[in-house]
Amino acid sequence: MIAGMKQIVLPLALALIVCGAAHAAPPPAEPARSEGAGRPISSATSYVQMEPLITAVHYGSGVSGILHVEMSLDVPEARLRARADERKARLRDAYTTAISTYAGLVYRRGDVPDIERITALLQRATDSVLGETGAEVLLSMVIIHER
Repeated sequence: MIAGMKQIVLPLALALIVCGAAHAAPPPAEPARSEGAGRPISSATSYVQMEPLITAVHYGSGVSGILHVEMSLDVPEARLRARADERKARLRDAYTTAISTYAGLVYRRGDVPDIERITALLQRATDSVLGETGAEVLLSMVIIHER
């Protein structure tokens, strides 16, 4: 008798779970996130947060790790800040190219990342995309994850 009840109870329990899940309230919507990973680190109006940049680090004929860079821009002038916001996709593309070049041609496995060189490459990319100077690159983190 117990074996017969198991054959009836198990499918019935599964059916109730499925029906209950179908009629359950949807999960609460996640709050809209601004550009960037998590909460901005500054409330200054001149601060423009950028998404983290990640690229492969090559050694020999393979990938030996990744370079992870977190950065933002300080753009005091409102007109230039608006241009930076409009061109975030272009900036991101230029930044990815810059750090990929650094990771592939300059960085040597086991070295400490050259923060000044990375900053200079990102600053040059910023000035080029925006068409003028006035936006300062601010690095918040540079990490090499090696295998």
